[in-house]
Amino acid sequence: RNCVTWAQMKTFATWVGADLPSEAEWEYAARAGTAAAFWTSNGGGNLPNTSASTYTLTDGFDLRTYGWYYPTYNSPYGSKEVATLIPNDNGLYDMSGKAEIYSRINS
Repeated sequence: RNCVTWAQMKTFATWVGADLPSEAEWEYAARAGTAAAFWTSNGGGNLPNTSASTYTLTDGFDLRTYGWYYPTYNSPYGSKEVATLIPNDNGLYDMSGKAEIYSRINS
């Protein structure tokens, strides 16, 4: 598996003259204007209230078209090529489905 640690991300952000986002900044960017748990091109959806394993959100969209989730057809373990799934309304790719999201508070 390919992994990047929080310390590596922090070092890179500092090197390029930036900082990691706060958790609130990351959530705002990822949700792209929706109050739902996941942004979709239909306005946003939540996971249904069910114990069954499903990738269909409450707005009818398949979560796997927006993020990398395992185990699915689109996501074996390991690194993924960026910007291959659908971007959100902010034009940001790969905002869902990460094993870990790094923000300033993850230290």
